[in-house]
Amino acid sequence: MSTATARVRPQQHAPKATPELVQLRVIETVKAGTSPAKLLLILVIPVILIVLANLYINTQMAQTAYELREKQVELIRLTEKNEALEQQLQVVSSPATLEENAKRLGMVPAPDALFISIKKNSIQKNLSDF
Repeated sequence: MSTATARVRPQQHAPKATPELVQLRVIETVKAGTSPAKLLLILVIPVILIVLANLYINTQMAQTAYELREKQVELIRLTEKNEALEQQLQVVSSPATLEENAKRLGMVPAPDALFISIKKNSIQKNLSDF
């Protein structure tokens, strides 16, 4: 290493230009034309519409629920009526009831039943002969 000191060269600066003074002026702001009342309307009208839509939807849901309940009650009533009619049909179509009604109408049991065979072109006494 050398003990000599390094020479520092002075930096050369470019001559500074004197800035020109520009005269500043005030620019007027352009009014947007929105008053607080308009802004309030823009915010309030959608809120009112949302509340009214919610009220309408809730009313429709309540009405539908009421109609659904009426249909369920009607379904239960018709199911009960159907079951009662099926029980009456079973009672009326039982062999004992049919026999009793036939006797009341003056019907008598047939002594011997005969069966007609179209294939054999004959009348058979027993069904097993077919």
